[in-house]
Amino acid sequence: MKLNPSLLTAAGLVSAQLASALPQASSSTVSPSPSPSATPGSFVTTSGLNFVIDGKTGYFAGSNSYWIGFQKNNDDVDLVFSHLQESGLKILRVWGFNDVNQKPTDGSVYYHLLADGTATVNEGEDGLQRLDYVVSSAEKHGIKLIINFVNFWDDYGGINAYVKAFGGSKEDFYTNDAMQAAYRAYIKAVISRYSDSTAIFAWELANEPRCQGCETTVLYNWIESTSQYIKSLDSKHLVCIGDEGFGLDTGSDGSYPYQYSEGSDFAKNLAIPTIDFGTFHLYPSSWGTTNDWGNGWVTSHGAACKAAGKPCLFEEYGVTSDHCAVEKPWQNTALNTTAISGDLYWQYGDQLSGGPSPDDGNTFYYGTDDFKCLVTDHIAAINSHHDPEYPQLQGLINFQRPDHMGTWDLQYFTTGPTFAIVIATFFSLGAQALEAPIDGYGVEDFEWEVEASPSNKLRLRGTIEEVTNQVRSIKSNYKYERRDGTNASTASLEKHYDEESLVCYPNGWGAADGNTVQEGVEYLKNDVAGKPTNGPGPGNCGRTESKTLDSCREIGLAAEEICNRCWMSAVASNSGFENLCAGQMFMKDKWNVIVRDAKC
Repeated sequence: MKLNPSLLTAAGLVSAQLASALPQASSSTVSPSPSPSATPGSFVTTSGLNFVIDGKTGYFAGSNSYWIGFQKNNDDVDLVFSHLQESGLKILRVWGFNDVNQKPTDGSVYYHLLADGTATVNEGEDGLQRLDYVVSSAEKHGIKLIINFVNFWDDYGGINAYVKAFGGSKEDFYTNDAMQAAYRAYIKAVISRYSDSTAIFAWELANEPRCQGCETTVLYNWIESTSQYIKSLDSKHLVCIGDEGFGLDTGSDGSYPYQYSEGSDFAKNLAIPTIDFGTFHLYPSSWGTTNDWGNGWVTSHGAACKAAGKPCLFEEYGVTSDHCAVEKPWQNTALNTTAISGDLYWQYGDQLSGGPSPDDGNTFYYGTDDFKCLVTDHIAAINSHHDPEYPQLQGLINFQRPDHMGTWDLQYFTTGPTFAIVIATFFSLGAQALEAPIDGYGVEDFEWEVEASPSNKLRLRGTIEEVTNQVRSIKSNYKYERRDGTNASTASLEKHYDEESLVCYPNGWGAADGNTVQEGVEYLKNDVAGKPTNGPGPGNCGRTESKTLDSCREIGLAAEEICNRCWMSAVASNSGFENLCAGQMFMKDKWNVIVRDAKC
């Protein structure tokens, strides 16, 4: 994020301003304070497309605070982390840089003095010891920190502070030996203080690095060499770039952020082995796009991270007004997009001892209505979305209807009114209990055999969602456990359907609400692993040999893929914003999945 100085207000915050005079830097530094000790817990890792924090795999929410490391009142720092902890926010991204070209004379906090071709790290009480306390408080409150090392923008020095000290231009920073030596020395000074701390989520190369007009190899080579250097200093922590996600072909509409004009190639940079996860930001008002456009930006990066086999962090997003109405759809999209494993809104605000924390225009404050909408309600949605007590549905879907002839069709409908996911084979209509919402299709009841306990098997009828609710009404503490054998293997969680073709938006089809589709997809994906088997397929009017589907997981995966690849810009509705998608995917073994609008 580039700060807007005209919007900044600060209580208890003394900013380190750049000065035009460049005196000789002192050759001595204050003795370092003791580094925070590692606390119980574990280092953050990744598992496939997910983050793992203190043994929990899932989706995590957090925020940004550029200012917290510059606070001099420890009680203010503790207050912030206490509020983060009680709110359920798990990650805080903080600025680990504060570069100046002249030593402040008023006691202002600064971390790094760059002047006349020299660089000195300030390890004193008005320097990195302030960051020490941030890390210590984060450890105490169970919050994970992302710490970056330099800013592309001029706020708190940034790359221009290096340029003023060593000469050249901002674009030269990535290849200039003197600037890179000072930058790496600073990286080493910071990492050496916290390399054993489990409070560190990741080391981040920079805040929003750009190289306008450069070949993408410039940033790529810098990212590769710098991330390798960081890993050589500390192999226990994750490493990320901190970029905005520019330069991407996946889902591109040709708009400025998808272009390569800022010297970034998102997919290529993400493929670097020493980069552990992807980062991307979202500021439509600064990029000449609309707020609704942002949903596609989110899903495009999810698809790119999925292709790379690494998780994505939706690391910054914000607006200056209507926070809830604008940002909530982005959160929902991120939560329901494969490979996106967390989001951090910009930025956190709180009431400190001297008044409100800095407001750059995008800030919303702890305890406000916006906080409830975008934090409290968001955390509740995350917890519901990743429910560890999901019931295990042991039995398989059974369609045996000996009184009906023809090849039957399976449809899964959510309780919502806006979409249908359909596994469609050719069939003859017959006497259906429910009227099909799409001409030419029928509706088949599901029958499940559910093992509530080893000696108690139940046969229940309904959709996956309905059966889930029935099981919980019988046994509220029913635990979800993966079955043993091949269905519990890592391989069973991967895509197994054999796609032949995909048609997006066939003529005359209305689009489904993608957010609602994803809610249903999660039921389909999480309950039963395996591959569906049905009869001879389209074009055959004879009775199917099998009326049993081995799984709904592949249906869900295919439906999710349709919405990833057949996505339409979000539109306003009475209930907020809908991310629309529609399409039909055909499989080589003669079954297909439809996502479109329908009611049941």
